[in-house]
Amino acid sequence: IFQKAKPLATLPTADYNNVSENQLRLVKDKMDSVFLSNVLKPGDPGYAYDKQTEFKPSEASDWDD
Repeated sequence: IFQKAKPLATLPTADYNNVSENQLRLVKDKMDSVFLSNVLKPGDPGYAYDKQTEFKPSEASDWDD
């Protein structure tokens, strides 16, 4: 029933506050395409309406207890 996990696309790491508008647009376009390739729509295998997932923190944090 569940789809096989797709490999995650890696985006370049940079300080996006200090890149040109053209470079920023290229990165945002890549982010959009990665997002759209992972979207599950009604009728797709593995789709669940209002799916909620709880994640365990990778490290302790005092501010959100």
